Amino acid sequence: MALKERFGAQLWIAVGAVTAGALLVNVASAKGFGLDLKLLAGNLLVVLAVSGEALFAILNKRISTPLAPLYLAALMSSISLVLTLPLAAALVAFSTVAAAPAALLATVYVSIFPTVIGFWLWYSGAARASGGEAGVFMAVLPVAALALSFLLLGETITPIHILGTALVVLGIAVSVSGARTVKKQAAEGAHV
Repeated sequence: MALKERFGAQLWIAVGAVTAGALLVNVASAKGFGLDLKLLAGNLLVVLAVSGEALFAILNKRISTPLAPLYLAALMSSISLVLTLPLAAALVAFSTVAAAPAALLATVYVSIFPTVIGFWLWYSGAARASGGEAGVFMAVLPVAALALSFLLLGETITPIHILGTALVVLGIAVSVSGARTVKKQAAEGAHV
């Protein structure tokens, strides 16, 4: 919507499915649905963060001359370094920071894989899709977090989580099939 794109019926169905699925994955606790203000506040912050991330991720489409994905990844990482380095230096200078080797290793991992390589892959894929289609894929984030929390942290997956994940997968499938249909129709129209 921020790009003023027109959504077809299939893309609206996809957006609705992934939104409902992501909400189910994020809101459902292991004990089911209940009014947990901390959980609600945390989920609200996650929704705001993911919304900002989604907007940020598709804004390259608004640039009159789109930038190369690798250049964008390097630029975003450099800006992040410039913005956070003074704060990190102040933290080191004015407090006791214990840098455990595991924490440093995790920081290196996050710097390389989700940040630089993640940005590069995202921008490479988003360049080949509409903003709406790319936005649908943002719903993979809570599903991936759910799967990793189960695999690495032993957290419980509930039937509500499974339903949410199914809705996200369904929405992505609808989005991909809709994109193929639009591209096929465009190709057939070009040959007429």
